[in-house]
Amino acid sequence: MNSPHILQLGSKKNSARDLPAEVTSKIQLLYAQREFLDSCGGIHRLSATSLRRDEAEALSRLILLMQPKATLEIGLGLGASALAITAAKYYLGDGSPHVAVDPFQHSRSGGVAIQILAEAGLSNLLQYVEDFSERYLPSLVAARKQFDFVFVDGAHGIGQVVTEAFWIKQLLKPGGIVAFHDGLLRSASYAVRHLVVENGYQVLDLASGTAGKLWRIVAATRHIPKIGGWYYSTVVPCMMRSIVALQSPYYSRKDAE
Repeated sequence: MNSPHILQLGSKKNSARDLPAEVTSKIQLLYAQREFLDSCGGIHRLSATSLRRDEAEALSRLILLMQPKATLEIGLGLGASALAITAAKYYLGDGSPHVAVDPFQHSRSGGVAIQILAEAGLSNLLQYVEDFSERYLPSLVAARKQFDFVFVDGAHGIGQVVTEAFWIKQLLKPGGIVAFHDGLLRSASYAVRHLVVENGYQVLDLASGTAGKLWRIVAATRHIPKIGGWYYSTVVPCMMRSIVALQSPYYSRKDAE
């Protein structure tokens, strides 16, 4: 019997498993390079901070499947996730901007993400905001902005990620998707528990049919002391490597009451 917290993607997920060549080629070119030079000669290694290639591909598949219009990303970094998202949006013919908030794109990442998206022909889909999420997200709520999809991969402190989850639940449209990278960190487990247990979100099963699922579940046992038994048994089996995706309920808490 499936947990009420789990949402099976079913046959739609299987039909999206093979990425279109137009999307795959952009991801392949990115990961083939591995190292990038910024305008000041600094070297930035993709493996140091970014998604793995299969995670980027999973992110593209999720966009192709759910077809969100308004998308937001916390933590631009070297741009792997932004490229995965915008490449899928471009393939879908969606010209709406992908908003990415990051206070350190130029000071720490050397503007590499902006450079990468420009080289991939996707810069027209990126709306970069140089700000802290704890300041920018409340301003979006005040402006009554809403999003269909939010990807979280910024700072990883517990207070940071849980605060972001608090604001994201006010920004997501009913049925919208929020995905967290580094899902085996304590901070992500707290944010996910908050959204699922206290706010009725469902965990999307990204792992069904993927290679190595059982191995990843077993390997994650060492994380139980920090993520807890509920998270390990309910959320980890649905993760695509370290990505956790949740869908917001189609009703508000007031409606439920």
